[in-house]
Amino acid sequence: MQAKPGRDAELERHVREHAIPLIRHHRGLLSFWTGRSGADFLAVTVWSDAVALSAYEQNPVIADEDEPLVASSSVEHYHLIDGAPRP
Repeated sequence: MQAKPGRDAELERHVREHAIPLIRHHRGLLSFWTGRSGADFLAVTVWSDAVALSAYEQNPVIADEDEPLVASSSVEHYHLIDGAPRP
């Protein structure tokens, strides 16, 4: 997701205060990370299965209150090949 010019600090605040708390409580969410580089924001989520992901996807990617802050967004899906937390 990319913030509109000059709105990146606002978008980060919105992500911290609203988006992250909402996603934390979704059933089947195993982990997630969010980050940014300038006006570019990234969220990576890991789900227990396709059913959990599908249930989450019923929510809009960009909520109405986000639109004044967001210039563009996209969603990509990847299937995990391998991975495990490091000790």
